[in-house]
Amino acid sequence: MRFAALLAAGLATAAVAQGPDPHEVQLTPGVTFTGDGGIERLEGVDGTVIATFWRPMQYETAAGPVAGRMDCRATAGWSPFSAALFALDGVHAAQEDRLSSRGLTEIERHEQDGEQVRQLDVTMRGTGPLRYHVLTYIAVRTGDDIVSIRRDCVFPRRSGVSRADYRRLARLHTDFTVVLPPPASPLAQDAPSLETLSEVPL
Repeated sequence: MRFAALLAAGLATAAVAQGPDPHEVQLTPGVTFTGDGGIERLEGVDGTVIATFWRPMQYETAAGPVAGRMDCRATAGWSPFSAALFALDGVHAAQEDRLSSRGLTEIERHEQDGEQVRQLDVTMRGTGPLRYHVLTYIAVRTGDDIVSIRRDCVFPRRSGVSRADYRRLARLHTDFTVVLPPPASPLAQDAPSLETLSEVPL
């Protein structure tokens, strides 16, 4: 994740003047999703922006290369700061029953804790059909607000393919750029306010 502070309005104006990038989608003011594949911008009935992403993959097997793919969805939103949204283990734990009902079982997790930015990546194995998910939860604290970011990348399992480092592949092919507004900026005030972004529907 690329993280920066926006200190001058002129920087934002210059970025807009360059025109839209087909490999990125602004999820919410200050948060952009990028990927080196096909990206599409969707919008929910409540105005929430969802970025969809896919790209072909190639796996090595004993019989030779096998083609595959990865599919991701990502979304983000601003909310007043709450300790519950900043405690990413708890955010994920609240979804465990729903994830289990979809046939998903956790196999590993990676946490990065900080006073301002936290990230949790949970890799899960799914059945019916066989697949792997990498669920990413990111929380960015900015003043009295918090930016919640969610990503769900799915890797359908191909016959003969041993388990790959799916977390590394998700981070390799997709990313987020977070640009915080200066203090007292109206940027956050104009953004959609979401109490939780616990699910990225696929």
